[in-house]
Amino acid sequence: MILKLIGVAILVLLGLILLAVLSVLLVPVRYSLSGCYKDQVKAEIRVTWLLHLVSIKVLYEDQLDITVRLLGKRLFSLKESSEEAKGGLKELAEETEEELAEFWEEGTEPGGWGEIPEQEQDWEPDLVEEPGEKEREGPDSKDDSRDREEDADFRESRKSKGSPSVSSRIKSIKAKWDQVLSYKETGIAFLQNEENQKTIKLILRQCRAFIRHILPRKIRGRAVLGFEDPSVTGSVLAGLGILYAWYGDAVEIVPVFDEKILEAEGSLKGRIRAGTLLAFAIRVLLNKNFRLLVTRWRRKGGIERGRE
Repeated sequence: MILKLIGVAILVLLGLILLAVLSVLLVPVRYSLSGCYKDQVKAEIRVTWLLHLVSIKVLYEDQLDITVRLLGKRLFSLKESSEEAKGGLKELAEETEEELAEFWEEGTEPGGWGEIPEQEQDWEPDLVEEPGEKEREGPDSKDDSRDREEDADFRESRKSKGSPSVSSRIKSIKAKWDQVLSYKETGIAFLQNEENQKTIKLILRQCRAFIRHILPRKIRGRAVLGFEDPSVTGSVLAGLGILYAWYGDAVEIVPVFDEKILEAEGSLKGRIRAGTLLAFAIRVLLNKNFRLLVTRWRRKGGIERGRE
């Protein structure tokens, strides 16, 4: 019976661990962004995971506020922490003012620190005679003359050496140019390799898939814009027309040709799944040539050994 109970406990523990791992990999992190501009900027960003089990909210309206919640309970709030810090500074300033007031009151009382004892009132500073010219000409002056002589010798040695000759400069430029040509030949040889070409195409495909995955899936927006000069408004509309293939009908643009105005509002939503990103990385790591290239890069010589 004891062994059965231990086995059941181990199975339950393994099941919970597996459930947690699958939740992290398969449950997506959802994000949303909304904002508007009309005389001032207002923006809100929300990041949630597992039915708002974990949520992060970033709000900007007159000031920045960040709130982190777990199971609906607030764990952190930037606004509240800043207010507490301001309150603590205010209390500290008040306490300091009270202490200073008490300190000055004590000093002005009879026998306080404000009175000077009679013995100290008759005190006069002793006059210190300045050193004469003979005392000034001491070891310090000798050290200064020695430093000046050393600086003069150093400048003469630099002049005797002179600037590098023209031939040495030409040789250094030629060596750098030969190094650039060797890098060029190495890169061409690397790109002409068929296995390397397949690896590069695989990496580019996974990068495109990664970008498509993290981009927002829903975009909505509306903008009202106008300038004093109608020609400027037309030029801006022409520039936005080039981007129409990207935003399409998701964004509505309303031009105004007889008034200077700028108002905008919009929102976007998307999701990111950790399991999908891990799958992209595994597809690249399973490529034998990619692992071979990484191993060669980590060794001495890098890509030059890939040419052999």
